[in-house]
Amino acid sequence: MKRDLPSLNALRAFEAAARHSSFVGAAEELAVTPAAVSHQIRSLEDHFGASLFQRHHRAVELTPVGRRLLPGLTDAFDRLTMAVNDARPRPDSPVTVSVASPFAAKWLAPRLEGFFSCHPDIPVQVQPDMKGEPSESTNADLAVFLADPDGQGVGRLFEDQLFPVCAPVLRMSLKAPANLSMQTILHDSSARELDAAGWSSWLRAVGMHGFCGAREQYMDHGALVMDAALHGLGVALARGAFVASELRTGTLVRPFDVSVSSGRPWCLLSNPDTASAPGVMAFRNWLLAEAGAFRSANPRLVH
Repeated sequence: MKRDLPSLNALRAFEAAARHSSFVGAAEELAVTPAAVSHQIRSLEDHFGASLFQRHHRAVELTPVGRRLLPGLTDAFDRLTMAVNDARPRPDSPVTVSVASPFAAKWLAPRLEGFFSCHPDIPVQVQPDMKGEPSESTNADLAVFLADPDGQGVGRLFEDQLFPVCAPVLRMSLKAPANLSMQTILHDSSARELDAAGWSSWLRAVGMHGFCGAREQYMDHGALVMDAALHGLGVALARGAFVASELRTGTLVRPFDVSVSSGRPWCLLSNPDTASAPGVMAFRNWLLAEAGAFRSANPRLVH
């Protein structure tokens, strides 16, 4: 069937003018002049041999012919818009990153803006991992976790260093490690074994075997322990990567220079099924570069 159609520009001008009841409104929508809209509609009226609008001083009103034409055109333009949107390339699936919850909150999240500024078209979905280690049940593209020292097939980010921290108000009363016996020691009961092992390792490093009568307070989450330390309620054992910002601003301080390694470095593991995807490669390379910059800027925290 031969298609005897007027120009698409004329039809667009008519449909926009009808919706706005104004040639000026249509011109603003189409980014042309009102005179151009008027010219297009005149050509359309010539095609039909009938007026489509009644012209008034500040507005226009559809004639019976115009009212019959408008619904079909509006539907046609809606369908064209849908077809064009459907044909556009869809964004890649999000890069999924499984991350130990404290690492996600304290180290990764503050840096993500840097990735998005370089890769605005790559969506990222962070999946907090309460266990802190990769699981066969996860389908994440990348996983950040504390690995065994001899872990194979992983990219090492930085070492996990542990040391006591406290609010500045307590620093003057902690001239030597033995002074811990007069303080409240804050513990993370959600990771009791790791917390105990970390403190034991640090105490051995400074020649102590225990806290010798210090009051010990247990809290159900590591974030609560750090909040308590920030408010001067006691001394906590911190991971260097998680308190870099607080140490830099002075809201937390290190009363002693001694730090110990947990023996398990922070590492990055790639899912072999998606490792070569462009978005995954971009995020992996960015994360490794960020970790390198962090190591260089904070050698005392993650050596």
